[in-house]
Amino acid sequence: MTADYIDGIHVSTLLALLREQARPDLASKEDWRRAGLLTVQPEKINVASRKTEVQKILVKKMQLSPRGEGVLYPEKMNAASVETEVEKMQLSPRGEGVLNPEKMNVASIKTEVEKMQLSPRGRGVLNHLLKLLLTFRGSVTVVIADENAMRLKGARFKSLDRNGLKGVFDEYAPSCHHHGYRKAFQVILQSFIAHKCSDRWETWSLRKLSKGLGVECFPCYPIKISGITDKATAFTVGATILAICVYDFEVLIACVVLFLLLVVLTWTCDWILPDAFVSSFYTFPGSLNSLRRHRKDGAIVISETGKVLAAAVKVDHDGDDCRYDGSGSGTRHSAAIGLADWMGRMNIPGAVLVGSESGALSLVLPSATADAPRLIEVDTSV
Repeated sequence: MTADYIDGIHVSTLLALLREQARPDLASKEDWRRAGLLTVQPEKINVASRKTEVQKILVKKMQLSPRGEGVLYPEKMNAASVETEVEKMQLSPRGEGVLNPEKMNVASIKTEVEKMQLSPRGRGVLNHLLKLLLTFRGSVTVVIADENAMRLKGARFKSLDRNGLKGVFDEYAPSCHHHGYRKAFQVILQSFIAHKCSDRWETWSLRKLSKGLGVECFPCYPIKISGITDKATAFTVGATILAICVYDFEVLIACVVLFLLLVVLTWTCDWILPDAFVSSFYTFPGSLNSLRRHRKDGAIVISETGKVLAAAVKVDHDGDDCRYDGSGSGTRHSAAIGLADWMGRMNIPGAVLVGSESGALSLVLPSATADAPRLIEVDTSV
């Protein structure tokens, strides 16, 4: 049985209100009907009887399965329609952290450097390192960042050569920007980048490095006697051979020729012999000797003031939220992007320079506001 309502209010309630307000013209239901104000409440809808209809609406409007379980029916679109739908999506412009590299010439990059949140000295250090890496092409990663911020935020670096290269920088070039150390820094950086048959510090590279630093390296004999110096060992062996050869002139001549041949091979033809054999004939002074057979790999970390903070270190910050799918990208680019992404999240101003074997150079800039760092490829053709 239905009940009479007007705008959801029962008629008996409205009649009582109108009597209080002295409205005799609307004193009964018949008066309300004559005035066209009376409506009849519809019967209650049975939910079970409407289930099929609701399912049909869902299938039509929302592309759900007939059972309404959330299984989506595929839609077919052409490429233009897909691009239109992507533009409507609430994604970052980079597409969830995929870096789209920008290409700039050196002049444009220097303009960008001036806009960075680095100190004037830090911008000078970055421009100086950019110039060096454009001169000495090779595989290398150089990080420029504030020293205190890196320490406070917990930057993670792991040495790959037991701090051997860091010791060389500390001894010969503790700063890359100071005028007194610029030449030594260039020599060490060039030797670190240079590779031949392997990616390790071989005798030829250590000899070239010591020559560039103005440090004398001298050959020694592979004979080692405990408690006796190399010079004493050489004198003893030489005197013994000479005493034997006095009795036979031909043996003396053969020993002299063999000695001269050994000297020539040692000083000029070390690339012919295995490095493990040739290295035993040389002694390098100071921290240079600690580089023997260590890998020429890892990043060099420099502060805004130009101080060398770390060298030949592995960057332990992964860029899980961003990646670079460009050509020529490898572990160096991945590590640099991961570090720059971490620096951006920690709000540490700085930059990461990445050089590759092909001679390409990239600049990765941290961003505290964007979803991913900014990647700039240096265009040297302009």
